[in-house]
Amino acid sequence: MLGLFAEDRGLLSCPACGLQEDVTIGGRLITCDGNVAAGDDLGLRFVESPVGTFVCPRCGSAACREDDPEA
Repeated sequence: MLGLFAEDRGLLSCPACGLQEDVTIGGRLITCDGNVAAGDDLGLRFVESPVGTFVCPRCGSAACREDDPEA
């Protein structure tokens, strides 16, 4: 609720549009991409689908976890 990252899963990134999650030094989960300065939050959040995968809020593609070996 506070936007703090609980670290119960790996950070997500979208292979299609480059949106990715990051965690600030204060522990807040943010989303950013290569066009935005580090630490600037775009305010978008990946959405978990009913089947347990995550969907990119910007382009609608399936997201992958950073710790996913196929990423």
